[in-house]
Parts: sequence; structure tokens; C-alpha cells
Amino acid sequence: MLGKAKYNVRVTNKCPHGLNLPCLPEDVGGLRDITLAVNNSLPPTPDSSPAGTSKKHKLYDFLDFNGKPTKPKKRVLFDTSENLHKPPTSPKKPSQFCKELLARQLGGARSRINHIPSNRHVGSRLNLETFYSRPSECLMMLNQLPFCLGFANNESLLAVCTETGALELFDSRYFNRQDEESQPSARRLHGWLAHNNAIFNVNFSSDDSLLATSSGDQTAKVFDLATQQCITRLGRRGLEGYHSHSVKQVNFCNDSPYNIVTCSRDGSLIFWDMRTHGITVDGEHHQKPVLKIKKAHERQNRDCSVTSAVWLPNTTSQVVSSCSANSTLKLWDLRNIHTVRPLPLSSTPGSKTSRRDYGITSVCTSPMGDRVYAASRDNTVYEYSSQHLESGPCKLYNDPRLRISSFYVKVACSPDGSTLACGGGIQDENSGAILFDTTRDNSSSSAMLVGGHAKDVTAVDWSNENQLASISDDGSVRVWNPSLHGTAANLREKNFSEIFYWGYSER
Repeated sequence: MLGKAKYNVRVTNKCPHGLNLPCLPEDVGGLRDITLAVNNSLPPTPDSSPAGTSKKHKLYDFLDFNGKPTKPKKRVLFDTSENLHKPPTSPKKPSQFCKELLARQLGGARSRINHIPSNRHVGSRLNLETFYSRPSECLMMLNQLPFCLGFANNESLLAVCTETGALELFDSRYFNRQDEESQPSARRLHGWLAHNNAIFNVNFSSDDSLLATSSGDQTAKVFDLATQQCITRLGRRGLEGYHSHSVKQVNFCNDSPYNIVTCSRDGSLIFWDMRTHGITVDGEHHQKPVLKIKKAHERQNRDCSVTSAVWLPNTTSQVVSSCSANSTLKLWDLRNIHTVRPLPLSSTPGSKTSRRDYGITSVCTSPMGDRVYAASRDNTVYEYSSQHLESGPCKLYNDPRLRISSFYVKVACSPDGSTLACGGGIQDENSGAILFDTTRDNSSSSAMLVGGHAKDVTAVDWSNENQLASISDDGSVRVWNPSLHGTAANLREKNFSEIFYWGYSER
């Protein structure tokens, strides 16, 4: 049994999430602190890193937030118990298990088994027409464009990455403790330079202790969020066996924090297991690939860029991938890959209604993993059964305001599975995200978030509290909240001059 490292680290009372962060300036969304040379220099590799010389410690021996045997006075963001990397799972009732098993046998039919909490309302009017955003929930990046964003799985922590390789952390529900009547707003917590190139994707581990980024420098990095230090690198530029082009996406497996998948413009998928030993070069730890699938997607015997690679929930071996050359989705099962030229478990059929092939910009899954959603360049979001991709799409989501004009446009499914958000909405001079109701048989039940951005909206993501975050080419980051008090309806009745800097949803 490997021992657990102990550390005595004192947490500052400045950060509401319990992060060990320095004092921050009051300018919201700024990047002034990371431009300083003293903040860009990384500290030595911690003992919790696999690059450490001690063999007694595991990779996931993180810093102890308590520091003393006494209980902390402040609320701590991350769970520091011994079972940190084994998220507790509530036992399912026999009746629920039978229903899920029956639904899986019937072709992955939509499961409505208790995965919609009682405090979340389902329905097109409540989900689609009640979103709004206050001026205090709009953050502007300084002299750079945000490329991607991602919410933490258990907290209101939002990570935004930019074209210059900067990584910013925001609190989407910041409360001013000095003013008890104030409403929660978005506020910047911390930021650092994660890469020297553009970052295309950011993803949190299931327990929110790790943060992974993929970049145009042909590598991905894994950071310890408590110390903001890079503990390992996924890839080595210019070496055989790694990615040879930009890494488009990196994703943790929700049911196994050690498993990671990355995809690249070179047409390959690489699977990583952080329990394996890596190598240390010039004081930097590099993880070794476990499995690489070359030519995961190709067109006319040519490699094409793999745009997405996501794990199916409740599995540790199945990944769905997409590419930029056509609308084909492929389901890979690691248990069935034993040959030099591996084949997918299943794939979607080719397009028969169009004369040309449209690439897929983004892929996401439903919370139960029974549905896969793919945003296509033909301005349509397709819904598939995850276990029967060969049957073709189950439903198509269309809206005349949806314009998926680039591969930076992303799609995301809400935690309750009832709402689908996609960037690329354009109406007159307004730009925003498009919301679709997945619980209705009518796939045209949609709404648009207007008034929040001045240019094209690209990436979107949901929090565990049904908050929606969106980024735009105007450098803005918006947080949207659902309301049951008619806030969005009141905004729709006012003049534009009266609601300047406000955003709301409308059909």
C-alpha cells in the first residue's frame, strides 16, 4: 500500500473557493498579473507529481488544504478525503436498474429515471424563455480572444482559455459578503500562462482537482488546480508516437480519473493512463501513450482532423469521435482494439440527402450517455443513439438563426438533459447561442439568447446548477441564469436603451 504524502499548507482567506491564490486586482477579466515575469515562472515540480524522485507517493497525492488537524473555517472547494479519486455513487434501486436495462435493450431509448432534480423545471417555456444575463455577469478579456471554456463538475468555477495560451478562472456565483442584499455576479479569481500557443479545449476531472488543456503546440497539459502547477504533459513535439499537429480536444473519463483521451489534426486518437510511468526530460514530466489509433478518420485515404473525442458516461472504455471532413461519428471500444489497424465498434452512415459532406464541429453526450449530439457545418444538430450509431440520426435540431460557420462553434447538453445549447446564433445584428428543447418531439422548439454579445458566439458550456456560459469573438464571456420570476419576460418588453448590457432569451 503506497503511503500518502502530507503537507502543511495554509489557505488564504481571500478566495471563496479555498484555492491557495495570491491577492488579485479588482479589474474583472484582466490579464495584467500573468504578464509579469515573476508570475510566468513555474515553481519546482511538487512531490505529488510523477516527476518527483520519491517512489513512495502516488501521482494523486495532493496538498492537504487543512494544514492542521483542526477543521478549516472556510468552505473548501475540493474534497480532501482519502477517497478523493473515487467519487461516491449512490446505489440504485432494483426497479430503476431494471428500467435502465430494459431501455438499453430497446435501442437506447431516452431514460427518464430520476436524473432530473425536482428543483429544475422541464418544458420549453421554463427552460428556453427564462434565461437572462445581467451586466455584472459579463466579463471582458483584455486584447485577446477566448477560444474555449469549461465549467467545473461540482462547483461554480469557470475556466476560460485564450488564443495566447492564457488560462483564466472565474467564479460564476460570486457573492459580495460586505453587501448582504447583493445578487451573485461573475468575478475573476486567478489566471496564468498555461501554453505558449492557442488553447483549443479545457476540461476538469470528475472531482475538480485536475484541469487539462489542449493546445496548438501539439501537446496537452494536466494541472493540479490547488497549486496551479503542471504535473504532467501529454505529448512531446517532434517525436514519433505522439501527436504531430495541434491537439484539438482533451477529456477526462468521468468514471476513471486516470484515463484521458486526446484527438488531433493529424487524424489520430491517443489514450493515456496516468497510473503508468512516464519520463522526465529537463525537469518536465511527460506521460507515455497507452494506445494510439492512427487514421481514426480519413477521407479518400487521407488523414483528416479529428475535431472531438468524448467518453460515454458510465463507461471507462467507450469513446465517440468526429472529424472535419464528413459527418461520420465512430464509437471506439478499448476492449475490442487488439490489431494494428483497429476498427470502430460502430459508426454512423454516410449522408444520403446532401451532395457534399459537412464536417462535425463538436460532439457532446446526454447525462445518462444514451444520446449523442453532433453539431454539423450544415447548420444542424444531430441526435443519435449512442449504442446504435449505424441506425442514423434519431432527431434533427434546426433553427433559421443557427449559423455554424467555423469549427470553434461548440454544442453542450444541460445537466438534466432537457436543454441543448449551441453557439453560432445570428439574428439581424444580434449574436448569441441557440437553445433547443430535447424533451419535445418537435425539434424546432428553440430560443435564442440575444443582447449578450456583439460578435459571433463560439463555445458554450453548462454548470451543475444549470448556469450557461458563452464566449464570443468580441472578447466577452457571459453567464446566463434561468429565472422563474419573469425577469427575461420583463426585459423583452423594454426598449433597447433601457436594457443596455443585459441579455435575455427569446423565440
